[in-house]
Amino acid sequence: MARVRSQTRRQGAFNPGKITLGNTTLDVEAAEVQAGNTISLSPKEARLLRYFMKNAGKSLDENSVFRHLGEEGETEDQDEVWLYVNYLKRKLASVQSDLTVEGQRGGPYRLVHGGVNTYGSH
Repeated sequence: MARVRSQTRRQGAFNPGKITLGNTTLDVEAAEVQAGNTISLSPKEARLLRYFMKNAGKSLDENSVFRHLGEEGETEDQDEVWLYVNYLKRKLASVQSDLTVEGQRGGPYRLVHGGVNTYGSH
């Protein structure tokens, strides 16, 4: 029983239902992000934001972001990374998040915390 409880705790730690950073909460299961208000995310946007939030402040190259964007067996064009990063920037700004994604096409990308996010100012 102790092993089962331990395994359950570990799974919760590695795959939390909600992740909070700054004023922003990502509900992984519902694929919603909330700060000043709430907005729905596509499954890819939710996976991408989860990856960024777990690696906040770290410089992430385009290949690592690309691997976390798609699902197993799915073929993507790496240009989609830039597209989804921009979708995420806009959605973070729309909920008045104090998080934003920095970076240019081709990476590296970095989720930063601080200040009110206004799309296009970072």
